[in-house]
Amino acid sequence: MTRKALRFRVLQCLPKGFRGSLRSAWRCYRTYGRLTPPSQAKGAGPSEVYTTRLFTEWVEETPRDAVDGTIACILEMFPEARSCADVGCGPGLYANALALRGMDVVAADGSAAAAHFLLPSVTFRVLDFRTGYWPFGCMDLALCLEVGEHIPQQSAKMLVRTTIQAGQIVVFSAAPPGQGGTDHINLQSGEWWRARFEEQGCRYDGPTTRRMRSMLHEHGAMEWIAANVQCFVGPRSVPAVS
Repeated sequence: MTRKALRFRVLQCLPKGFRGSLRSAWRCYRTYGRLTPPSQAKGAGPSEVYTTRLFTEWVEETPRDAVDGTIACILEMFPEARSCADVGCGPGLYANALALRGMDVVAADGSAAAAHFLLPSVTFRVLDFRTGYWPFGCMDLALCLEVGEHIPQQSAKMLVRTTIQAGQIVVFSAAPPGQGGTDHINLQSGEWWRARFEEQGCRYDGPTTRRMRSMLHEHGAMEWIAANVQCFVGPRSVPAVS
């Protein structure tokens, strides 16, 4: 019996809850060399939490079909868009996919490790999303997918301000309470995030949101993105297909 098979059999003998905790601790140890991950809530910087190794695991664990499905949905929903900003791009799964399809893409992340994963055609900047500063111009679209839960609650308004500056139309998703993940320090409902956008002058587009959620499910996108996504419209927007 191989060591891997033996480890699997031992895990199967443990209670399910304890098994999950043990897996999480082992993954944390492999990534950070410690049993508890560094956290921005405890003073760690983004580059300490979101390392090259962690980003590599995300790339390896994310099905290519799910990324392609998300991109296909975005391009079908917004066919007139020619440029896109990826706010909180991480390892560049979506930024790279859009760039390969000919879109002009700019990207920003709090971790410098993101630069190692992005294509040369993607313009990148390390950015502190707590400042509300966006160094690029306003693109046709701004994506901010599963980023808000990684930003301290007191900085959420600045993340929203950054995203609004980044694109005429915003496609946004963030983990709600109960959704697990690495360094999820700000789990809020979709309604909570909607209020943050609306108080800064963005209009929530309900029909586009509902259609996009349906299309993301049909295209096989990651289930949490399909469930959490919301679309917002700025004052000068490119139209979605109705």
